[in-house]
Amino acid sequence: MKDRNIILLIVTIIVVLVLIPVIVIVLIFNLIKSAANNNNSANTTSLECNIIGTIAVSSREEKEVADFTIKSIFNALENKDANAIKSLFSDYAKTNSVNLDGKIIELINFYPGAEGGYEGAAASSESNDYGTKTHSLELIIDVENQVPSYRMIVSIYMREDYDPSKIGVHLIEVYYPNQVSKGFKHKNSDSIPGVYVLE
Repeated sequence: MKDRNIILLIVTIIVVLVLIPVIVIVLIFNLIKSAANNNNSANTTSLECNIIGTIAVSSREEKEVADFTIKSIFNALENKDANAIKSLFSDYAKTNSVNLDGKIIELINFYPGAEGGYEGAAASSESNDYGTKTHSLELIIDVENQVPSYRMIVSIYMREDYDPSKIGVHLIEVYYPNQVSKGFKHKNSDSIPGVYVLE
């Protein structure tokens, strides 16, 4: 009987350890989605746009966050909705970026379209410092139907236990891959948050 109770306890602990990370990531996804919806309640932008594409990711949770974020960005660009783009950014990014509102307008003015769709991949980075976890996602999106083709980088914090205000979009960058200088490196989650257009 005692052995049976020990086995039951071990099984329960394993189930809890597996379920907790899944629940946390789902909650983060809902938080990002809710932030976008709340800031646009007066003028909601539908995600039913004509921009179609695929993003290669390693997990279902990352795919949900990636798909929602990139579709929201393209949809807002199509509708020239600066508020919708800004709503995707984390509180940390809104506070620590340089001229975020002006840069978003610059991004909208740059946007040449993406009618032929896009292809992308995601680079995931996770750390665990004695239970304090960080999970970031870098989306690399190529829109090749335009002339010239351009690339969009979207950095997202899915989890940041050290500073939860970082959860959400950290930065958006667009540039022409064939026009960058030698040694060019795109921005990432370690960069200053904000919007970068052809920089």
